[in-house]
Amino acid sequence: MVEVNEKANRKLKKSFPTAMIIEDSIEDSIENLMEKYELICAVEILVHIPNIPKLLQGVHNRLDDDGIFITSITKDTAYQNKYTVIHRGINSVEFENEIHKVGFTIVDEVEHDHLLTYLLTKA
Repeated sequence: MVEVNEKANRKLKKSFPTAMIIEDSIEDSIENLMEKYELICAVEILVHIPNIPKLLQGVHNRLDDDGIFITSITKDTAYQNKYTVIHRGINSVEFENEIHKVGFTIVDEVEHDHLLTYLLTKA
């Protein structure tokens, strides 16, 4: 689990004493993880990540060769087109370009409500 709020961290540690809780930015901390994972999910959190390309690279590095990454971004048309405020200036075309730069392949893309959800694998 990733949480940078100190009060939330105290509650998480009390509720989940054996869980790994990352108390720093995920884009910095993910590179320190030593294991590879079959599945990584980052749904409705990218709005909170200042360095999305760095996070994508970290996820790619920690994902098994046949692993799956599920993530989502806010649709460009959501919230009266105030997308750049919501997602720190990255739109869906730029996001998909970053996905490909890092080495992901889009297996599926689902549009629902205000989100675009992606199922990604390593290229």
